[in-house]
Amino acid sequence: MTLFITRQTPTSAIIVTDTLVVNVDDKTPFKYTSKVRAFPHLNLVTSGSGLLRMQEHWAQVIDEGYGGCADIEQLNTIAPDELRRAWSRMLEQYGPQPGQRICNIGFPNGSDRIVMYMYESDNDFEPTRYDQDDIAYFQPSPRTFEQWLPDTAEDVIRLAYQLREDHPDLPIGGHLVATIIRNGQITTEVWHRFPEYEEQRLKILESCHDAPERRVVSPPAAHDGFQEQDRQGACQRPPRHQRERGRA
Repeated sequence: MTLFITRQTPTSAIIVTDTLVVNVDDKTPFKYTSKVRAFPHLNLVTSGSGLLRMQEHWAQVIDEGYGGCADIEQLNTIAPDELRRAWSRMLEQYGPQPGQRICNIGFPNGSDRIVMYMYESDNDFEPTRYDQDDIAYFQPSPRTFEQWLPDTAEDVIRLAYQLREDHPDLPIGGHLVATIIRNGQITTEVWHRFPEYEEQRLKILESCHDAPERRVVSPPAAHDGFQEQDRQGACQRPPRHQRERGRA
């Protein structure tokens, strides 16, 4: 993922991402996709930046491997080790990568206060906990302007264009999709479509016939951290034969 903007208050969070995914080798457009996964039964969402396969793997782990977790806090007890193992496999498959970030955002059981856990390969996927009263987090970071707090959809769209101008080397594109999470409620809205959408879409269609096994990546970011919290609780992964029996 290239663009990741989150505005977090004590009782809610808005996560805005673009939808463009590029090839890992030549950074040409690969596809458009939604980059936030919602898990209403856990009262959380997950997103990230770096290899798309890594993000998809983590979402699958939550969905299939650790469905018995009670909430974001229990998920945090297994996340670092699981992400380290997965990252090692990704590096074996795709070769050296600049970095990876995974974010879980949600409500602990019995709490009306939202938290975000961030796991980064540059920090060996050790968890960093965000629970300040009012924060904004941007990826990529501003280069030529001071970070400011967007209040409206129009603010976020303006900020996205500022970040695109600041980082012309990073492929930010497709749509701006906002995911809003409140306690017991997760909604998604499309806020914007970038002007080059149609041109990129046609390139994606053309490339589908040329390279059936394309590799995908989204640009990474440097490590940022606020504070870290001790892990608590436990969440066990079921045996493989039980994981493979799940049906919708």
